Amino acid sequence: QRQARLLDRAGNALPIAVNLAEKPGAILAADLVLGPLGPGDYLIELTVTGPAGSTRQLVAIRVQNN
Repeated sequence: QRQARLLDRAGNALPIAVNLAEKPGAILAADLVLGPLGPGDYLIELTVTGPAGSTRQLVAIRVQNN
């Protein structure tokens, strides 16, 4: 089972859906709409659960205005 969510800088979950898709070569892609976000630092939290237990991975992203 795979689950992803968007977190703010403090680690609080945000109400923006993160959709996961598996790409060839066992690559997992996260798709989300960045439009509602203001400039700042965010985290995508990925949790994978299987027979051996759970693994949690954090990916940092930065949204900027240009």
